[in-house]
Amino acid sequence: MSVERDKVGRDYVKGQRPVGLILDEAVEVLENFPRLESDLVNHPPHYRSNPSGVECIDVTEHMNFNVGNAVKYLWRAGSKDDELVDLRKARWYVDREIQRLSRQQRPLLPLTRQDGTPFEMPAFQGDM
Repeated sequence: MSVERDKVGRDYVKGQRPVGLILDEAVEVLENFPRLESDLVNHPPHYRSNPSGVECIDVTEHMNFNVGNAVKYLWRAGSKDDELVDLRKARWYVDREIQRLSRQQRPLLPLTRQDGTPFEMPAFQGDM
């Protein structure tokens, strides 16, 4: 059995494929392997499930934070978590945006209910 050296300086047994070459080929295959259709980080399926084929972020990135989040939860309602939870989350962001806009329009007046008691943003009940 004679040992030879490949072009990068790795030793291998003559007549056998060098292990380094096999590893290089494996790395190349993995690097060129098509990405999984269900990419949970960049393109989660619950944001791509709309029949329009449009991804949620393509729409919501043009909105402010509260409105965009409300749309996001409406968009994915029932696709990831419990549908009722998603709808409550959407409502929470809508209420928060209403509160924000109300403060801008009347910065000197505190938000009050019809009975005159102060309005405070309720804590979200459930998973966030």
